[in-house]
Amino acid sequence: MNRVLCVLAAMVLATSLHAQQSVMVSAAKDNTLYFNSQGARSNGSGTGIFSGRTNSGSRRRAVLAFDLLGAVPTGATVVSASLQLTMDMTISGPVDIGLHTVSQDWGEGSSFATGGGGAGTASSTGDATWLHTFFSNQFWTTAGGDFNATASATTPVGSVGQYTWSSAQLVSDVQGWVNNPGSNFGWLLKSPENSIGTAKRFASREFPNASDRPVLIIGFSASATPSGTGCTIVTGGTPFSLGSVGVPSIPNPSFALTITNAHSQGIVSIYLAQGLASFPLPVGNGCSIYLDPASALALEAAGLSPIGPLPLSPAGTVTLPVPLPNIPSLVGQSLDLQALSISLATGSFATSNALTLMFL
Repeated sequence: MNRVLCVLAAMVLATSLHAQQSVMVSAAKDNTLYFNSQGARSNGSGTGIFSGRTNSGSRRRAVLAFDLLGAVPTGATVVSASLQLTMDMTISGPVDIGLHTVSQDWGEGSSFATGGGGAGTASSTGDATWLHTFFSNQFWTTAGGDFNATASATTPVGSVGQYTWSSAQLVSDVQGWVNNPGSNFGWLLKSPENSIGTAKRFASREFPNASDRPVLIIGFSASATPSGTGCTIVTGGTPFSLGSVGVPSIPNPSFALTITNAHSQGIVSIYLAQGLASFPLPVGNGCSIYLDPASALALEAAGLSPIGPLPLSPAGTVTLPVPLPNIPSLVGQSLDLQALSISLATGSFATSNALTLMFL
């Protein structure tokens, strides 16, 4: 059994350090589409967003979006997603409110409706309105917003309080935005519009009490996620890189680690840790250590790290097969790796990027 598998076996007996990760993402923008034939009403910077029909029959639809870049790693597998909103004003009893994906980008301007905000205020430049994606010269294809007619999730909203939307489709929505950030235009909050007197106000991202603001809670498992940048061995060349072949799923007999752009016919060792350093640690030659030093040293002292040294090809490459065993308790745990390359001709060294394996 190679040292990676030894570490995996040790992890089974240890307390999980990196079980399924969770992140809470605040809304990046929100607004209300107020029914108005000229698109003259909005509330981009207001403290509330509205969904439903007023007592006079005027329709309201809320839009909100969350920036996932930096919050969820590229390549992560989203395993759960829930939207949490606080409803703080209502004129009706329980109403089923659906969450629909939006298919065009839209804006949040500086408009601020005073009082309860239910009537909106004059639209400002960049506001989303009933007609506009960005007031005053960019438009929805369909007045009232362009959105999927089928709700991703629906929740009955009754009295004042906190409400949550969650479903398998919501997970799929978030996964799609992680995979393709350019498609992330958020959701539209829509009530049944066949009855008047159903309007409800929810706290917006500008609401005074931060704990009541919209939040998207995402659970995810990352696969093989690189971080940092390896140093460059050949001037003008490509950085020294630690990568992988296949997904670190349990089991995966064909999973492998790959080394590229290391020292020609040198040697390479792969160091292990269960955590990354808070800040990269410069070690000269333009190189940095990305692993958490205490964790890396503890694994090394236990004889579980490093892997190698392994001989490198003339091109500075090597592939290390790491067949992942069928140990279900590994799912949701992670391991961090970084490679060190040494030239046998000159004794010079280089460090790679870090690679986090989140076992799925």
